[in-house]
Amino acid sequence: TNSRRSCETRAGEMPNRFAIRWVRSPIRNARQTAWSRGVKSAANHCYTGIFAREAPLCNPHESHSKRENDVDGLAEKAVNTQVNSAWGVLFDWDGVVIDSSSQHERAWELIAAERGLLLPPDHFKKGFGKKNEVIIPELGWATSADAVKELADRKESIYRELVAKEGVIVLPGARELLRALKKSGIPRAVGSSTPKENLEALFAATGLREYFSEVVCGSDVLHGKPDPEVFLTGAKLLGIHPSRCIVIEDAFAGIEAARRGGMKVVGVATTNPIESLSGCDLAVASMEEITPLALKGLLAS
Repeated sequence: TNSRRSCETRAGEMPNRFAIRWVRSPIRNARQTAWSRGVKSAANHCYTGIFAREAPLCNPHESHSKRENDVDGLAEKAVNTQVNSAWGVLFDWDGVVIDSSSQHERAWELIAAERGLLLPPDHFKKGFGKKNEVIIPELGWATSADAVKELADRKESIYRELVAKEGVIVLPGARELLRALKKSGIPRAVGSSTPKENLEALFAATGLREYFSEVVCGSDVLHGKPDPEVFLTGAKLLGIHPSRCIVIEDAFAGIEAARRGGMKVVGVATTNPIESLSGCDLAVASMEEITPLALKGLLAS
């Protein structure tokens, strides 16, 4: 019997049906190992691959292609487990993954006109990335919790009406980066001040929910950005230490929140000029410039 692979027939089974158990460590290439061991051609054999756990005997009528797919799946899981190496990425939402800034700005203008409230010319940039519960008192519109909530709910209702009518833009490179991170097994979360109802509507419109392991929105935290709570909560949900997390942000409040949380920061120049993002570990003009390899490199710096 080879020390790396042993076969034995079980009592009461036909001699041509085996339970194969093999262990190979370290695994340099799980796919190549599985194939070189003859698993593909062993039509009536079972395997346990990298898990070193005895499998039940296979159904002799199980399709050959299904067994091939099982081997491929185990191999991909083994490779991705090695690549992922306990680090994660936290994404701000609006201005990083999607762009609905024009709808947000118009929603503020529409509610101001509806209620006869004043808006300073630079209100949108000053409030970008913050929770409504912070923005509304800063505007001088209301201070009591009930009044602030009523105005915030109405503003977001107007925003969702605009989004439903006009749609939203998924920013260039965002979907591709999310797909690459997911394929590599790197945990991903949303960390946004956006209300839950908005995120649900936008996930439905864009089909992006499948790319996020976890989602943290404004209603999940007590303190909005620049407080780091939203990102620290995301890191905790991912099971990754904050120092091993990378935040992708466009707003100054979010960049400060990531810094205060002890995380690396990538600044995307969708809201502010790239020269104003010098405090980030990496500043890019668009998401198209970001790759999983570039992100992982930030953790070594």
